Order: sequence, then structure tokens, then C-alpha cells
Amino acid sequence: MHTDTMKLWTRQKSNFSLTEGHYDIQQSEYVDDPKFRMAYDQLVSRMETDQYFWCSTVKGGRLQILRSDETMWPLDIPCGEILKFVNEDVWDRITGRGCTLANEKEQPPEGSWWDHLFVKRQANERVSALVRHPIKPEWEVSNPLE
Repeated sequence: MHTDTMKLWTRQKSNFSLTEGHYDIQQSEYVDDPKFRMAYDQLVSRMETDQYFWCSTVKGGRLQILRSDETMWPLDIPCGEILKFVNEDVWDRITGRGCTLANEKEQPPEGSWWDHLFVKRQANERVSALVRHPIKPEWEVSNPLE
């Protein structure tokens, strides 16, 4: 049986296991940002889980800059295991990251920005995939990009 998969990339701390353990938000570089933390808590509520991690849907997307303690993992994830696709421009407005004063005050087309966060499957520099943690070992591509 053939399973439809999608190539994704994730940047994680080198000591973080994609295939076992528990995801801990305290490890996020944004955990001390109150606006991010509030948005993250709302996202967890909407997702009904806090066990997921972010992936870029294109190689060299917004996760391309690695810190010295991070590894970039290429993944091959079955599409049915991808929880949601996120519009990064909308997430930036929700969290206030990367927004200028002009576009931070911009109003969404209808409803709230949350109504526009999740999008259909697509490979796009401004779209990320949320993948359930942990993943199966066979979904990791064997050679991380460091």
C-alpha cells in the first residue's frame, strides 16, 4: 500500500528526540515572550494537544537559520500524520513577531486572525506544518542537515 507523504524540514535543539519523549514548550526560544505564550496556549487549546512541532514545507524556509545547538532534520511524513498547516503571516500577526506597527494593527478579512490561521496542504515558504510528536523513526531522513 502506497502512503502519500510530504517532505518537511524541522529545526530542533540537537538533544531533542523527534522519535521519543515529550515535547516541552519551556525549550522554545519564545517561551519568555508573553504574547507568544498566550498565542501558544490558545493554539494548544485549538489543537487539543501540546505534543507537536513546527516544520517548514520548503527547504530553506523560515527555519533555515540554525543556532550552534540545533540540527535541521529533513523528514518524510505521511500526509495523514500532519495535524495542520499554518499560514505564517497570520501566526506572525497573532504573536506580534515580525510585524511592523502598520500591519500589526491590520484587521483580518473577516472574523479574527485565528479564523485564518489554518490553511490547506501546500509547499510554500510562508506555510508551516504542525506534526504530532513523537514521530516514527522511519519518517526521519537519515542524514540531518547541520
